[in-house]
Amino acid sequence: MSKLFSDRNRPVHMGRYPTELLKRSRVMPDLDGLAPWPDLSFERPAGSDSLVPAMAEFQAMMDAVRDGAQNSAPS
Repeated sequence: MSKLFSDRNRPVHMGRYPTELLKRSRVMPDLDGLAPWPDLSFERPAGSDSLVPAMAEFQAMMDAVRDGAQNSAPS
């Protein structure tokens, strides 16, 4: 794939693509019309060779990490 933008003289902290050239808007889009995310189901028929049932335990562990206690000290 050929490069569309040269990043030779671009500071590394600004990223690979010139996103500062994108048009900005002060109006937030209306997100009420979006469909809600479907709930994940880790249920599979007994005896099926699927990895999905094992993911339930992993998902529960990740939820505990994401929703866990936060440090009250300012950084």
